[in-house]
Amino acid sequence: MASSNQIFQLVAENCPNNAVQWGIPKQDANGNPYYDYANFFQTLIVRGPGTYQVRCTEGNYTSFQDIVVFPNPSDALTIVANKAKALPSEYVVLSAYGCPNGTITWEIGTQTATGAQITTQGPGNYKARCIGDPTNNGNYAIASVMPNGSIVPIIVASINTACPNEAVTLTAYSSTATNGCPAGWPLQWQYVRDDKIDYWLNNRNAIENFGENYQEVFETVFSNQIVRNGPRVYYARCVKPDGSWMGEFKDKSAIIEPIFPTYLRASNNGPALMGATGIRVAVTEVPAGGITYAWTGPNGFTSTLRNPEITSLTESKSGIYTVTVKRANICSVTATTNLVVSGTLPEDF
Repeated sequence: MASSNQIFQLVAENCPNNAVQWGIPKQDANGNPYYDYANFFQTLIVRGPGTYQVRCTEGNYTSFQDIVVFPNPSDALTIVANKAKALPSEYVVLSAYGCPNGTITWEIGTQTATGAQITTQGPGNYKARCIGDPTNNGNYAIASVMPNGSIVPIIVASINTACPNEAVTLTAYSSTATNGCPAGWPLQWQYVRDDKIDYWLNNRNAIENFGENYQEVFETVFSNQIVRNGPRVYYARCVKPDGSWMGEFKDKSAIIEPIFPTYLRASNNGPALMGATGIRVAVTEVPAGGITYAWTGPNGFTSTLRNPEITSLTESKSGIYTVTVKRANICSVTATTNLVVSGTLPEDF
């Protein structure tokens, strides 16, 4: 094998009396190929690859024989796409060059094809190689057609906040929007594993930005709809049916928050003098359906309001007020606040 400018020698042996004739490939002024046979030396100095001819002019081997000097093999094919980016509906033509004497085979996800050119649709990652051509080393060439924007499904959740044991239904839909997942493209979910929900709650920033250890926290499933319990983060992506492209999970997500926020607190607007009015106990509002509040406190106090007023203040109404916040008999949380009622205001009031 030789590069185009490499000089090397060809040696003819075993011809009687060293009677040798060479044919050197050339081109005339019009670019037409021909052989120059005016070469009668045992050793021939030539430049570059080509198909040379040689024969003995005496004896039994007087017919010309071809000697092929192949060019150095390229690293692989060259693939050229007519688009760098494509929407799911757009057709893309890919052409492979550098396999003049063999067959080009393509890998298009899970599918295969042959030929110097293929037509496909939408984004994808494509591989091609040359088989049966000694001028090419047979390595794969790879070409990627990127999506023209993020191609994402639509996600609909049955609720946006949930108790730890409350079922949540999430559905992913295809869309006719320009950057929507086309109908017929499989949909894949990635979500926090059941045994990693607490870990996710304590490391949300790192995990939701696909930081360290996220692969140990998530599991994946192909489905249009999934049902899971409790709060967690969900991602969904669409996949081309031939497997040549799949979206990024991080491009589309839905977060089901814990029903009770971490900042939930009980409080009051005391301390207060006996007989004061407008004194209330309160708890952080939970913005979800099916929430009830149940207060208990000193002197037999009860209420189902979120921020009830404590009336007819006396010292007997000083003490701990406890509220139970409940979500439809599914889960609950308790908070307390200490209300001080006295004849005179405390010095630090």
